[in-house]
Amino acid sequence: MATKTDTPKQSDSRSPATNRRSIKPYQVTSVEKADTPKTVDGRRWYRYVISNEASTITGQRSGTLKQVTDHATMFAEQLNHRALNTSLTVYALRRKTPVSPSKP
Repeated sequence: MATKTDTPKQSDSRSPATNRRSIKPYQVTSVEKADTPKTVDGRRWYRYVISNEASTITGQRSGTLKQVTDHATMFAEQLNHRALNTSLTVYALRRKTPVSPSKP
């Protein structure tokens, strides 16, 4: 019985980092009112969607439309920093003062 041999796929000559950069960045695609969760009363909730060509992230958050939109925008920016493998991290974006190295 003859078996078919798989021909190796040609590898992409670009580095993995270059491949990541070729994907379009995450962006907020929608923010809309959502039903209030049953355990929470009196607050307005919004559903947000962040996506790029490779994936979609959906979340919910309480607050004003502006607060939720700002949150979703910051989240998308943080995802883009991670995807581009920059030296900035989520925590670096929040840190206001530099940390001095500890002495032995």
